[in-house]
Amino acid sequence: METSEQNIKSPAEQGIGAQDDNNNNSKNGGWITFPFIMGNLGGLSVAAGGWGANWIVFLITKFNIGSISATKINNVGFAFICLFPIVGAIIADSFAGNFIVIAISSMIALLGMTLLTLIVGIPSLMPIPCLNGSSSIIPCDSPSNGQYLVLYTAMGLITMGIGGSRFTIATMGADQFEKNNHQASFFSWYFIVLYVGNAISYIVLVYLMDNISWELGFGICLAMTALGLISFLLGKNFYRFVKPKGSPFVSMARVVVAAIRNRKLSLSDRALTNTYTSGIIVHTKSPSKRFRLLNKACLVTQNEEQINSGSTKSWKLCTVEEVEDLKRVIKLIPLWSTGILLTTTIALFNGLSTIQALAMDREVGSIKIPAGTFLAFTLVTTAISIFIVDRYLLDM
Repeated sequence: METSEQNIKSPAEQGIGAQDDNNNNSKNGGWITFPFIMGNLGGLSVAAGGWGANWIVFLITKFNIGSISATKINNVGFAFICLFPIVGAIIADSFAGNFIVIAISSMIALLGMTLLTLIVGIPSLMPIPCLNGSSSIIPCDSPSNGQYLVLYTAMGLITMGIGGSRFTIATMGADQFEKNNHQASFFSWYFIVLYVGNAISYIVLVYLMDNISWELGFGICLAMTALGLISFLLGKNFYRFVKPKGSPFVSMARVVVAAIRNRKLSLSDRALTNTYTSGIIVHTKSPSKRFRLLNKACLVTQNEEQINSGSTKSWKLCTVEEVEDLKRVIKLIPLWSTGILLTTTIALFNGLSTIQALAMDREVGSIKIPAGTFLAFTLVTTAISIFIVDRYLLDM
């Protein structure tokens, strides 16, 4: 007599790799990894803040680039910093793991900071300064193609390194803890270190760049990046390494492709009771009725012997869990879309505030506030707003 369901043993169910993971998880991880991870985050935050806050000022004053063009370059750099976390997450989840992605990204950021420090230290890598500043009647020399190439290479390496590591650090840090309250505590410290590092760079490093030398400012950025990388690598023997389980983006793409390939199948009630769940053919568990078109991705079209033999293609048959995960993401789209206008203004705010600050009278008594330091006011107002919302508005 045949049973109503037949098991397909996954590698985890067969015990493949499970023993290694258990040995790793039982010995490593925990709060001992905290200083190493936070050291990397703090170093990169200070370096990224010092570079990003004064980047427009550097392009205008040292590379003789107009304010509009400098703002465009700055916006492109900001866009890549927002893009590379997605790339880093896909690589980490798919095959490389968080540790490899963070280490390589930190090295790439270190190369970019090194090149940037060389740019300000070697006169031939920058155009000749204007005789009387940017307001000189005589046109300033524009950067050569070679100088632009070196500049964009440095910017590309920095954005790739910072973007690829910044939020992957948060994922790896959370993996070091098993209890939810410890993970929540880690995330709180993550944002504290991130914003404190940015605040230090907005105030201290920007002042050093504007009033002492760009070489010193970017040299400190280079040193902080190196210290962050060293701190992260020193903790290698203490980390808990979580085996990559595949990118969720690939899983969602598989559901869409499988639903399209099975679009001609009928979604009758009887068909929905014959679905594929966690490597098992299940005759009782059905997917939800919302977005029913996606349910076709988990309908079993092959016979059970073919599935057990492993001949079923993963891009034609998905599990109920994968289908439901994609539905949850779709349900979040309205909430996510509400932040589009806000994040768009944030992306443009840094450049606009710096350009406006350059045109202002920034002297307070005998102190002249650097243009890049104005970004620190956003950190202060953000912290105050979060405190008010958390303590007072959420309970209303």
